[in-house]
Amino acid sequence: MSSNENFNLPPQNLEAEESVLGALMIDKDSMINISDFLRSEDFYKENHAIIYESMIELYEKGEPIDVVSLANVLQEKKKLDQIGHH
Repeated sequence: MSSNENFNLPPQNLEAEESVLGALMIDKDSMINISDFLRSEDFYKENHAIIYESMIELYEKGEPIDVVSLANVLQEKKKLDQIGHH
């Protein structure tokens, strides 16, 4: 890879994205603090954006943000297989 090709890749930190998603599952109240400024478009990895959108849907419906509820939403949206669940 040439040094010029490195400039085409936007800054990313997939571990940080995963940490944010994990934190939202641990502390449901944290959604209040970040939903005003964090958008799904802010995630570099598309799968993370899909998961975050589903978490927002659950939050807006007043439903728990847990693995089972999240999997159900993703299944309804036909996105569960896309994010790598088998």
